[in-house]
Amino acid sequence: MVIESWLRWLFEPLPNAQWLTLEDGRHAVKFRVSNELFLDQLMLRAGEGAVVATPKFAKAGHELAKRIAASGCASGGNFARSPPRCSDRWAPGCPMIRVLSRRSNDVSYFTDDRALEIEGLRDGEPGWWLRGAGDSGDPRCVAEVLRTSQRSSILGYDIVVAAPRPTSILLAIDAEHGSGVVAAHRTSVGAAIDYLEEHALVVRDRRGGEDRDQAGRWTGIVGFTHGVNRHGEPHLHDHVLVGALPEGSRSVLDSRGLFAHLEAADALYRTSLRHELKERTSWSAWRSFEGVEHVVGLDEGYRALWGGHHADRGEKLHWRRRDAIEQWRDDRARFDSLGVIDPPTRHRSTLDEHGFAGALEGRRDVTRRHVIAAWSNAARFGQDPAAVARAVDTLYPELTGARGVREPSISVREARMTAQVRERGARPLETPDLERWRQRSRDESRSRSR
Repeated sequence: MVIESWLRWLFEPLPNAQWLTLEDGRHAVKFRVSNELFLDQLMLRAGEGAVVATPKFAKAGHELAKRIAASGCASGGNFARSPPRCSDRWAPGCPMIRVLSRRSNDVSYFTDDRALEIEGLRDGEPGWWLRGAGDSGDPRCVAEVLRTSQRSSILGYDIVVAAPRPTSILLAIDAEHGSGVVAAHRTSVGAAIDYLEEHALVVRDRRGGEDRDQAGRWTGIVGFTHGVNRHGEPHLHDHVLVGALPEGSRSVLDSRGLFAHLEAADALYRTSLRHELKERTSWSAWRSFEGVEHVVGLDEGYRALWGGHHADRGEKLHWRRRDAIEQWRDDRARFDSLGVIDPPTRHRSTLDEHGFAGALEGRRDVTRRHVIAAWSNAARFGQDPAAVARAVDTLYPELTGARGVREPSISVREARMTAQVRERGARPLETPDLERWRQRSRDESRSRSR
């Protein structure tokens, strides 16, 4: 199978898979198929980013996709009762974060787009420095971020971070809180990039015949915030450019670590966005047990109106603010209400333990990145990323300190903490409450030992 580089996170967990990186940046992956239904589901999640090279399985996923489409999910079923997961670009299997390899230092695609569609909503220019300084509109200045070694053809990476569609839609229907939405997005982008740098950015040191992972740091990080897709629909997203050569290193970063931690960074971005949206606007967001992102009180008709799916890719256009507003106003004339999905009444201040346990189902062992992803997704109404890290490191101290692909692991039973949860209830999200939860567990353990 040949897959796009940004899909590696989906295929990484396959046992005994053999990998080969192609000259164009894609990956060839070889693995044994023991269950054809699993392959169908895998291909459905991968979409157009993966092609099966083995003739016997060339049609994998096609029939399953047809059956789902025939059921009405892709053609506008009753969204109010069943959210449109299969037609939702940002549903499970379609992450908010993608990573694209950069083999050219031509950054005019980013610097030429002034993103005027969100002018007045963002703080400053469309380009913003997460690390470094300079004119983000100057291609020469921005191109300096892309650094590589003499032996590598990859100059760096374009990390694309997109808000879930319901959050993007707020730009089109609530201009008053649009600046808060953009600020919440940028803050969450920063949290995801910080996580990747701290836990995924490593350089392999092979001296002495032994592989060792050395921590790395990007010399410069610059993001570009845009508010529409190629068809003029509200689509809040960032392109974050980083170099392939970490600061002070003679070797490029190990991309395996970057892709291995992508799912955790993605989940951390989304839980941060849910948290920040509540802090900065009058809106609040939540994540369903099925993994679909919602905004409280937002009619599902808007998700259908601005679906993000078109027969053609569309032309790259530079929208002015007033043109975007007019376009969205015209679009809303075609709006049909499909109802509002009510949020859950529980789990506003506690972890959804059922969702957390379910996220680990089928794993043979659990590393810190798996716990981070499961915890972030199980915080249904969001949580500050720093609080997520504190909770995970407090409850799982044996998993702290590792980077890259080779992380220490624990069993699924240990990760779920089922016995403690049954005794004490769901784990609180707030640090003081979580500490009291832990203290009660320790006190009960001591009393039983007596």
